[in-house]
Amino acid sequence: MTHISIQRLMGACALALASLLSACGGASSTVNPLATKVSPGIANARVIAFGDALSDVGASGLRYTVNDASVGGSMTVAERLAFIYGFTSMTAVTDTHVLTGGAYSYAQGEARVTATGTATPLVTQVANFLTNNTPGDNDLIIITAGTRDIIYNAQQYFLNPVTMPAAQAKANVAQAAVDLANVVQSLTARGAKHVLVVAPFNVARTPWVLAMPGASPTTYYPTFSDQYNFVQQLSILTSGDTSCGSFGCQLSAALVTRYPATSYGQPVLLADIAQYFNLMTGTGAGGRDIYSRLFPNPTGNASTFPIATSSGAALTNPDVPVCVNDITLATLCSTASAATIKTNPNNSNLPWDYATAVFADKYNLTPAANRMLADYIYNTTFFRAAWR
Repeated sequence: MTHISIQRLMGACALALASLLSACGGASSTVNPLATKVSPGIANARVIAFGDALSDVGASGLRYTVNDASVGGSMTVAERLAFIYGFTSMTAVTDTHVLTGGAYSYAQGEARVTATGTATPLVTQVANFLTNNTPGDNDLIIITAGTRDIIYNAQQYFLNPVTMPAAQAKANVAQAAVDLANVVQSLTARGAKHVLVVAPFNVARTPWVLAMPGASPTTYYPTFSDQYNFVQQLSILTSGDTSCGSFGCQLSAALVTRYPATSYGQPVLLADIAQYFNLMTGTGAGGRDIYSRLFPNPTGNASTFPIATSSGAALTNPDVPVCVNDITLATLCSTASAATIKTNPNNSNLPWDYATAVFADKYNLTPAANRMLADYIYNTTFFRAAWR
């Protein structure tokens, strides 16, 4: 099966899953769309986010993106979705206190699903919320998790395949996906009616992997290096893989099993962003990456699959991190400090134009990419499920 066929198959799977999770009428959501339940004008209505960088609103002080002091300049995916529903700000939360109406995020940029590390894991974030809060019909819960599980296990495998064999890394990632489904179930068991789960994008398309030797596509129908293939297999469904071992496939299977379609609508919606993210990280046919390697639009002819755009401007530099250093708790990237943003050697050494770039660093996205993903989820995934 060709790479293009796989991407089309994945798109069909994503559509089928969205249909499954909102099929058989979905009466409650169709008659009463989410906007009639989650709004600043409704008493005690809340948007509550958990997970990683796609939802972190600055628990450590600044976000895991290019921090822009302008209003709305650094929105994460969760913030953008909350904004669409009328919540103009989102407050970072790290404890167990009661949350009244408003938008809140427990997310931390480097969080994994259950494993502890430099950030509070997803399972603990949700447990903190449930300690003194009960989710209900006027809550939109957003979960973005799994990317850091993929990165961590791939890093450990590349560092030492003896202590972290490939099979173990894959098993760890698959288990993390099941653990995420368990976290979702802990929320719905307590009364959550609207839980959005955003599956990880294809981590193989990050600058971290593309900078590895030979990891980038080299022809129009690309062949991939071992590193690229391995990370891709951890992330999404790939050609010839019948094991359903990736995070995305395991998560999809677990949620479909636990939340079959009924005539009463669905409390859980899975947003599969892999195909759209591939469009965002592609360039026009014949384009070259920063290593001078051919890197055309990865999903086919650019006239058939238009390059993703934001506010009428095509995304640029799909493989060039904007920030000088990787974003961590101690190293953040901000327009307030020009030294943290790269200069563009092709444009009079002016600061790199992060407004149309995809990646803030080797792993994290720019505000523009966050906004595009959120708008895609709202306009496509939410639309199919009558959540808008």
